[in-house]
Amino acid sequence: MPINLMVLTSYFAIKPEDIKGGIGYRYVGLYGSLIKKLLDYSQHSKIFWYSNTDKTLRLIASGEFRIFEISMLKAILVATVSTFKTGRNMIVLIAYPYAVPTVKELHEYLLSLFILKILSLSGRVKTIVDNFDPPVEGAFAFSEKHPSSFLIIYYRTLDLITLSFASFIIVLSDFWRHYISKIYHLKTKNLLVCPNGALIKLIPYNPPKLKGPITIICRFGIKSKRY
Repeated sequence: MPINLMVLTSYFAIKPEDIKGGIGYRYVGLYGSLIKKLLDYSQHSKIFWYSNTDKTLRLIASGEFRIFEISMLKAILVATVSTFKTGRNMIVLIAYPYAVPTVKELHEYLLSLFILKILSLSGRVKTIVDNFDPPVEGAFAFSEKHPSSFLIIYYRTLDLITLSFASFIIVLSDFWRHYISKIYHLKTKNLLVCPNGALIKLIPYNPPKLKGPITIICRFGIKSKRY
């Protein structure tokens, strides 16, 4: 049975030329690959990509590409209705925390999570949170000053709500898998490891020049033995 996929991100990036900074590599590398594999697997599957920066829903299907300027909540309802009408299942992939809108629009994001949680009870919708850049830990790592207590509480609360509403959570390494599980008391079986990859196919191959002598540098270790 064909499966529909909905992706919630900050901006749309499916090709290398769409990349705007480091986050774009995750979009193109992981999400773009998933979309390609899904469409190759079934020509009847549909992709719903929503970007909160421009509040735009992009419908991608075999031979079809449509754009709708709507809110996140309406985008989820459009994707759900379209999926249920055809009797299919849907996976919702959230790029966290970049899919989260501004504080003024946070209520819409939280309401969307609540609706997805209700839909998941039917067994036809699964929500996967790609938690590849934890906001609290990122604030400590990249801020010159110690993050404020308000900021830490805000992000911890947002983490707890988002992760607890998810069917599955993607992390970058086994360390993050155990760390996130311990901090938020989540079952490790619901946390999946998917490390960052590389767009190897986009790196040009320059064959080595084989003319002339070849220099080989070797380093030999010396083992010491104590008597």
